[in-house]
Amino acid sequence: MSPGPVGVTCADAQTERATELCLRKADVVGWSIDYLPRPQMTGMRWFGASILLALAAAVTAFLFLWGGKRSV
Repeated sequence: MSPGPVGVTCADAQTERATELCLRKADVVGWSIDYLPRPQMTGMRWFGASILLALAAAVTAFLFLWGGKRSV
């Protein structure tokens, strides 16, 4: 099976059947939805990393404070 042509669009098909045939001819097997635009991904990753870093720092501070109060 050869790959479908690159850059082919089926948006100009006149009927639903023509659209289905065009998609089948281009070997389209599913649909894709971009929920976040690519430029926002870097900011989201930094935001998530900063939240995890803050949580790790809070847990570490809690453990040091809690451990310092306990006398052995």
